[in-house]
Amino acid sequence: MVRREQLPLFKTGQSARVKAALLQNKISESNVQQTQIQLTSAYSQAIQQFNKQQLAVKYYSSEGLQLANSLRNSASRSYQSGDIGYVEYLQSTRRAFEIQTASLAALRDFNQSIIELNFLLNK
Repeated sequence: MVRREQLPLFKTGQSARVKAALLQNKISESNVQQTQIQLTSAYSQAIQQFNKQQLAVKYYSSEGLQLANSLRNSASRSYQSGDIGYVEYLQSTRRAFEIQTASLAALRDFNQSIIELNFLLNK
């Protein structure tokens, strides 16, 4: 009986699979790094947006809403005393409502920035 050793005739099949697996591993590592960069950038932008909206909310709560109330009250008194006409009264009242609307928009955007931060932090 002749004994034959079993030698692979083509070594390239196994080495090609190894090379493909190593390449896939490098691609996966690159994807992880890219995702980390994207998340870091998104977090940085979310922090900036949060700070910006926080300042806006502070402004409206400390000054903006008081200005709107003062504007509305002053317009009412001036209109009732005859110092301004109906058009001026409406313009002042409209401006007061615009300030209130901006205040609510700032609060909405502030809350949205908190939601975004919590999402990025997985909370």
